[in-house]
Amino acid sequence: MKNTFHSIILALLSLLFVPNISFGQLYEVSLDEKIEKSTLIVEGKVVETKCFRSETGDIYTANKIELGSLLKGQFQNRFLTVTTWGGELDGEVQTWTHLLTLEKGGYGLFFLEPTRVESIQDASFPESFDVFAGSQGFLAFKQNEAKAWIASDPFHTYLDLETDLFANIARKTGQKLTIVSESGHAIRNGVRYHFKDVNFNGSAVTFNIYVNSLVGIKKLFKSGLQIGYNPVFFGSNIATNGNLVMQDAGISNSSIYDLSQSNVTSNKVKIELLPIGSLSSLTEINTTEQLLAKGQITIQNILADPTITYDIAEMQSLSKFYEGGLAQVFDTVIVDGDWSPNYLLSPIIDDFFPSIVAAGIKDTITIIGTDFGTTRGSSRIQFINAHKGEDPEDWVSAVDSQYIFWSDTKIRVLVPSVCESGTSGTIGEEFYAGTGRIRIRTGSLPWQIDKSDDTLHVRFCVHNVQSNGVANPPNTDFISEFSNINSLGG
Repeated sequence: MKNTFHSIILALLSLLFVPNISFGQLYEVSLDEKIEKSTLIVEGKVVETKCFRSETGDIYTANKIELGSLLKGQFQNRFLTVTTWGGELDGEVQTWTHLLTLEKGGYGLFFLEPTRVESIQDASFPESFDVFAGSQGFLAFKQNEAKAWIASDPFHTYLDLETDLFANIARKTGQKLTIVSESGHAIRNGVRYHFKDVNFNGSAVTFNIYVNSLVGIKKLFKSGLQIGYNPVFFGSNIATNGNLVMQDAGISNSSIYDLSQSNVTSNKVKIELLPIGSLSSLTEINTTEQLLAKGQITIQNILADPTITYDIAEMQSLSKFYEGGLAQVFDTVIVDGDWSPNYLLSPIIDDFFPSIVAAGIKDTITIIGTDFGTTRGSSRIQFINAHKGEDPEDWVSAVDSQYIFWSDTKIRVLVPSVCESGTSGTIGEEFYAGTGRIRIRTGSLPWQIDKSDDTLHVRFCVHNVQSNGVANPPNTDFISEFSNINSLGG
């Protein structure tokens, strides 16, 4: 923080005008209040950030936002600026509790009001606004483990963007959403297929296919998967030679759908789910995975590579949802799944030490076990998120700079106070290690995971600051140093 009494007093006085924020505590601001009191609500993403110093010496960050859509108010331009408190400039870092910080690429809904702080003197940054209600004035859009888009603020997670946010805001404001630019927002709808529980038993590969919507709730009209494969591994024309056997399960088990398979070429197969019953009974898919069907393919040569590929363009034309009395094509199709036999080696944590540590002060734990992998790659050591508890959806991972050593049987990692979210992959200071078991997550989807038997006790966590991709190496954490401005410990 600045060491001049004048700038500190000005900063403290300014905070008095930020609604629902007090020192040491964050008070919830309801969505209804944010909708009502914001003069402008926009969907957009951060395309540029620049720190600057005010006349009082305080550091602010100008965040240039590219608008995707306008939900409330009137605004004619494609870009606007959101000014946030704090930043990093000339080797000095300023941070403010409960106030919003943004990163380039950040995407979501901004609840804005006319600015009451100094704006950057840079013509490339257009008209500036403040977020309403501090860190609650931005609903960050992120993808969860199912690649579905959800939104969150410090108090809430919204799983259905269309109903809970877009439609809700339109209903309360009486204003229809206006698209400003296609590049300023992510997808409006989409579907994800996940090949999961893939098992090799020596003679056949069994698998489950899961499906979920990427945005909100959709009535599933039709599904189509077009898959290429290595005929040396599976044989040719597997849809008709008996090697591929599909089984109704989950959604396909409904009498209003028919599950079929056909050869596209000798090494490409098409699996379709087609409606045959009443369209009013179509299954709704949401942002949580649902079982679509099960399958089994007989193996011809276990020593070959399955070489599974997906024809995404064709799958997009085959995948449709039903809305407004019409069958409509999903604008985005995602396919996940790992068919490689190598991932079946599950990691095992035998032990770790020490068991009592602090986070954010460079305390290190050593983990011993087997099948960690000779290199880290996309594997992660994960901790309990300190302010959420042992929730399987809310583990946090150490970031790249915190791994000291990695081998197939031994790992050394710092106990972090800046982590990567286990669901969205976002790195931030709001994710930090807490007391609980640790776990290792290896490979790619479907991950192989093992948890420790014993508990890691985290006595306390020291607030660290991350480099936000600016430093080399990027996403490095720095321990906060307290300056004791008044020489009395304050």
